[in-house]
Amino acid sequence: MNTFKHFFSKFKKTHSPLPDTPQPIPTIPFYQDYPEQPYISQNRDIEKWLSIANDDPNWRVPKDNMYRDELGLLPGDIFLLYWLFRHRKTDFPYYFEYFFGINPMEELNSLENKQLIDSTHKLTPLGCEQIDDYAVYLNQIKPIIKERFPDDIV
Repeated sequence: MNTFKHFFSKFKKTHSPLPDTPQPIPTIPFYQDYPEQPYISQNRDIEKWLSIANDDPNWRVPKDNMYRDELGLLPGDIFLLYWLFRHRKTDFPYYFEYFFGINPMEELNSLENKQLIDSTHKLTPLGCEQIDDYAVYLNQIKPIIKERFPDDIV
């Protein structure tokens, strides 16, 4: 299970800035039947990740993480609300992309439009209500994230 730690330690060292012209993200075969496609950063080493993810499903965004609730929130949005409540930082861990399949910077706009956070990224009463409503889910998912991403803050 600690293959994530090994991969990210190497990934961070080879992480390069965005190219001047964004490269198209290839179609990922194992995501074709997902309700929506997980976010894949332009910075991701696609070749390296695919070589691992093809053999190990733990490297893929779980399909359940790409279903929206009645407010249009993905599980990653719920965890992002929790993250903002706990940490108030926008230096987001890799698990938002690699486990939840979201771009947290883009999701901030969506959360603000849904009046779950304000313009300073502070949770509104409705955002706090979402954390309360999903408390059981958050308590179940935190140990999984800690195990898969031991170097990231949960």
